[in-house]
Amino acid sequence: AYIAEYAPKNRRGHLSLMQQWMITWGILGAYFVGMGVFFIAPQLAYTIDWRVLLGVAAIPSLIGLVFRFYMPESPRWLILHEKYDKAIASLKRFNVTAKLSEIKNTHDYLVAKETKQKATPGIKRAFVIVGLFMMFQQITGINIPFYYGPVVIAKLHIFGSTGGTALSSAVFGIEASSILAIINVLATLIGFRLIDSYGRRSLALLGYSGMAFFDVLGAVLYLSHIDIGLLIGFAGFIIF
Repeated sequence: AYIAEYAPKNRRGHLSLMQQWMITWGILGAYFVGMGVFFIAPQLAYTIDWRVLLGVAAIPSLIGLVFRFYMPESPRWLILHEKYDKAIASLKRFNVTAKLSEIKNTHDYLVAKETKQKATPGIKRAFVIVGLFMMFQQITGINIPFYYGPVVIAKLHIFGSTGGTALSSAVFGIEASSILAIINVLATLIGFRLIDSYGRRSLALLGYSGMAFFDVLGAVLYLSHIDIGLLIGFAGFIIF
């Protein structure tokens, strides 16, 4: 919402999706840190490895916290709460000069617009649809490949892990999951480039169709005792 309030209309989807793209880089970075622990200090793999992962994750969190203090408040929020001087100062940070009279006129417009929207039946319908959309997005199971991918893939005994030690199987699991994370970064980049050109609805329909197809494909291949089929399903699911 913060990005959407600042972003120009023709770049709103592009800039809003940037946050998700940064999240995919964070997921990939977490896998790289995990592989680093396995390769640099394998003796720590079953003792303090998860503590190392959490400790390293605290570094970007603290950096983000510091930058939060430098983030300007949303001009729209400031105007709605009649904090006109702060709104003018916030706009100046984006090289936008506004007069007090213009700000007050904007306030009256926003208040009238919000009042009208609350009385519009379509707003409630849109709210419910978006809520269900986000709920079903999580129910699809997109987090499973990233939360449990290394464990699932290690148990499939593919990519040379057959007959190896538990540690080597875990390493292969993380390596394969890292490939999935790279696919996630690239797939999000594609959406990042296309969202303002093709629209959210078209991309959402394409995405859900692709996820459904690869879910079914992965299940069929796995039930046919083709273990790599589950990995194919994961990869295709993540792409869409």
